[in-house]
Amino acid sequence: MASERTEHAPSAPDSAVLRSFFEGAPFQMGITELLEDEDLLMVSVNPATATANGFRLEDLQGKRVSELGLTGPRKGVWVEQYLAALETHKPVNFEQHSQVPGTDLWWQVTLTYLGPGPSGRPRFSYVVQDITQRKRDERTQRALYRISEAAQSAETLASLFPKIHEIVDELLPAKNFFVALYDRGKD
Repeated sequence: MASERTEHAPSAPDSAVLRSFFEGAPFQMGITELLEDEDLLMVSVNPATATANGFRLEDLQGKRVSELGLTGPRKGVWVEQYLAALETHKPVNFEQHSQVPGTDLWWQVTLTYLGPGPSGRPRFSYVVQDITQRKRDERTQRALYRISEAAQSAETLASLFPKIHEIVDELLPAKNFFVALYDRGKD
């Protein structure tokens, strides 16, 4: 006897659960509108967005990016990605240095066109995740490969050491970084 399987339609998500997810997410999320002058209106942002940008939540809601002094579409950042999402109606993913002064943060951004907002302007959702550690790990891995290649191809130690210094200097300030050989016999 064949068993009968009953399909159940999923119940509508509870708005309190969605709000809890939005407010508690450890990454930046929000809704923006692209304005006629290529500025952004911050329609709704989560607490992680406020924290990452050094603002209180209430200082961001309903504000233009240009009013806040943040790097946004009006300053040439993300304009192409917003326009691509608008044109294709598909999510656009990209990585970018955060450009927050005094930091070396990297973000992975996903922009999704949601359709026109109540104002008639194009509305988008964004999700921004911190990928700084991954970027640092990638840079370190590339440096290790380059040092290994330099060690294999250098004809003398005198030609190898400046190359190692150059590679390390790309990872961190290395003005006082020295490479030396230790002679155990002479200590």
